[in-house]
Amino acid sequence: MRSPLHIYARSLAVYRSQARALLLPGAAIFLVAGIPLGSLSEAEGAAAADLTLALFSALLGIATVLLYSGYVDEVAEHATQRPGHVAILPTIRRTLPVVWPLALAVLAYITAITLGLLAFVVPGLIFAARFCLVTPIVSLERQKPLAAMKRSWNLTRGHFWLVTGAVVAPLALEGVASVLAGLAGAELTANEALGNAIGDAVASTIVAPIVGLTMAHTYIALREPEGTAS
Repeated sequence: MRSPLHIYARSLAVYRSQARALLLPGAAIFLVAGIPLGSLSEAEGAAAADLTLALFSALLGIATVLLYSGYVDEVAEHATQRPGHVAILPTIRRTLPVVWPLALAVLAYITAITLGLLAFVVPGLIFAARFCLVTPIVSLERQKPLAAMKRSWNLTRGHFWLVTGAVVAPLALEGVASVLAGLAGAELTANEALGNAIGDAVASTIVAPIVGLTMAHTYIALREPEGTAS
C-alpha cells in the first residue's frame, strides 16, 4: 500500500521494534559527538587554531550524520527483509563505504533544489520531491550519486504527492524541530552556544531516525510492484 499514512505507520513500527539499534548510535553521534563539536563550531571570537578545529569538527559532524543516514536505511531494509533485532556494529561497518557517495549525492540534491528555487521557486519544490530518495538508493543499491538521482526521478514519477507527504514534509518538520529545540536549549543554559547544541542534539536523536525511516520506507514501497510492498 502506498500512502503517507501507511509509510508513517510502518516507520513508527520499526522505530519501536528497533529502538535500541536506532537510538544508541543516534545518541552517540548527536549527543556524544554533536554537543561538544556543535558548541565549539558555534562559539564566537575563536582564534585561528580554534577555527581550524571548528572546521574539522563540522566536517566530522557531517560525516557522522551521513553515516547515520545510511545506517537507518540499512535498519529499514533489515526490518523489511527479515525479523529480529539489528546487529549495530556489523551494520555500521556495512554502511561505512557509502559515506562519501552519500556526501556527493546530498550535495547534488541540495544544489538541484537551490538552483530550482532560484528559477522561480516551483522547480526547486519539484526537485525536492523527485530527488528525495537519493540517500536510500545510494545506501541500499550502492548507486553512484548521479545514477541515484536518475533512479529517484524515475521511482517518484507519478508519486509527487506521496513523496511530498511522506518524505519532504517530515524533512521540513525535522528542521523546524531542530531549530526550536536549539533555541529552547539556548534559553535554558548560561552558555547559549552549548545550549543550542544540546537542544539540537536531543531533537536530532529522537526525530532523525523517524525521518530516515519514512524516507527509506517510501523508497522500499516505490521499488516494489504495487501491492507487494509490506
